[in-house]
Amino acid sequence: LPFEPVATGARRFVELMRALEAQNLTRGELTVKSAARLMPATGTPAEAVRRVLLAYNQLATVGARDARTAAAVALAAMVRDDAAVGEAVHRLLAVHAELVQRRISSSELALGDALECMACAGTPAEVAETVRALVHQLAAGRAPRRADTAVAVAFAKRFAY
Repeated sequence: LPFEPVATGARRFVELMRALEAQNLTRGELTVKSAARLMPATGTPAEAVRRVLLAYNQLATVGARDARTAAAVALAAMVRDDAAVGEAVHRLLAVHAELVQRRISSSELALGDALECMACAGTPAEVAETVRALVHQLAAGRAPRRADTAVAVAFAKRFAY
């Protein structure tokens, strides 16, 4: 990241970690990972963490706490302002629902898989169909494994529906 002087970047990192912990969003290693993910986010550390809180609260119905926090941090880092959080959460939840409904991802892993698919082109149904097609190609005639799904969601953003 282009922080000149480097102390500016270090200061931002520390401010992000303190803001995350002050909101009881993270502890320990998750704090470090979350602050690192938010380093390039627009706005001040307080603004970035406010976006995390907005996303986290809208994700209240899915995933375990740490998975929700990681997803909220990722979404907050993706969007430019508070107004964009709702749309990003809506897309994430729609892709999540499609992946679970089509039995591509288990409900425990679908949030991470959906997050990986946020940059995919197309509607949530089209994204899920792209992932499904990739999973079946990777499985090559055998029953799909979790590793096939993990690779498929990583590759899906490189394919247009």
